[in-house]
Amino acid sequence: MIKIGLRNNLLYPLLLIIFTFLRKILLVLITELLEFESSLSFLTFLMFLGEFITGLIIYTCQLNFLKYKKKTNSKKTRIKYFVAKNKMLYHDSRFKIYALIFIGTYFDFVEFIITSYYFPKFENISKSLIIRLGSALTLSSFILYYYLLKIQIFSHHKCSLIIIFICFLMIIILEISFNMYYHTIKESNFIIILLIIISLFFVGFQDNIEKYVLEFNFINPFKVLMIEGFFGIILTFIYSFIENPFVKIIEFYKTKQTINFIYLLICLTLFIILSGGRNSYRILTNRLFFSDD
Repeated sequence: MIKIGLRNNLLYPLLLIIFTFLRKILLVLITELLEFESSLSFLTFLMFLGEFITGLIIYTCQLNFLKYKKKTNSKKTRIKYFVAKNKMLYHDSRFKIYALIFIGTYFDFVEFIITSYYFPKFENISKSLIIRLGSALTLSSFILYYYLLKIQIFSHHKCSLIIIFICFLMIIILEISFNMYYHTIKESNFIIILLIIISLFFVGFQDNIEKYVLEFNFINPFKVLMIEGFFGIILTFIYSFIENPFVKIIEFYKTKQTINFIYLLICLTLFIILSGGRNSYRILTNRLFFSDD
């Protein structure tokens, strides 16, 4: 009898897909059903707030658990001993680590703005185009993975990447040719393709930075998530001087019924939770699967 087994490490990418899918559905409900046109900085603030809260809660719980475990183990033995203050020896300086996390957060900030704010403004664009151009993430991650992290690439990797690159070019050529055939090719078609490639390149850059910090400096992934959320909130705060993030929600409160405003608050709270969950499993998946072992 054939048995089908699922590896435990498949749980992380599965939950990442689920949280991403649920957050996209929630965005559709907020924009289409509740007719709430959020500002660029508002959604970005909520996303980073979810990262910060989730990272802070889980990281604090882990620290408290470790302290409790040490205290429990010390009570079980009569041997008294002194333990020197444990100082983590990082591969890089703290300044470099925080600078790298800030750069990764900035790329996440720009990528989220492109995908959440600018993509919906393009009309008559295929909904599956982002998925079909997803191989750009693999190619950009490889380039950064190889040249920045100096990870060895074997022959079968190179062969796979060549095939992916050929398929990637074919998708772009077919997309442009299809639009030209139906006389719908516009300047916006080239812009959206370029924006998708740029946004996926930013994702690859962030993934490699996180991989470097996690693998070479042994930073707790939830601590990294918490710091990213903190830096993201600062970036959003700076951007708020250009665009007030709370203008739209105040306008919604004044023009819509109270029940609709309550529904909106519930949806926004869920958006914070889903953003925190999605980015938690994103960084865990990155640490688990993108290894050079």
